[in-house]
Amino acid sequence: MATFDGTAVGETGQASTQADAPQVARARRATAVAFVGSGAAFAGWVSRIPQVRSELGLSAADLGLVLLALAVGSLLALPAAAVLIRRSSTRSVVAGMAVLTAAALVAIGVGYHAGVALVVVGLFVFGFGLAAWGSP
Repeated sequence: MATFDGTAVGETGQASTQADAPQVARARRATAVAFVGSGAAFAGWVSRIPQVRSELGLSAADLGLVLLALAVGSLLALPAAAVLIRRSSTRSVVAGMAVLTAAALVAIGVGYHAGVALVVVGLFVFGFGLAAWGSP
């Protein structure tokens, strides 16, 4: 975090030194990669919503209920992410949620051919993973 005079301040509130610069640069790159990955995963799903709706034969109301699973998963992930980070680290939570999100996309893809129930479960897990991935 930078102060008004441009001095970097760490988590302890003390000014960073030049020795911290590589660590800060790595953290910035990791943050950018995490957010780009999260956005790409979400964009990959959103672009397929019309196709999934058509394949499963869902009405607009039914699609709304199916998409509600994503929102519920996201809401439950926010407090869970805080607990997970306290028990481990931000790095491990972000990595774990990235894997969980990828698995959820696979479940949604299989559910696309298997039926609505698997899509709902996949969307719940997808919402959980995305929200916990982006909240640290």
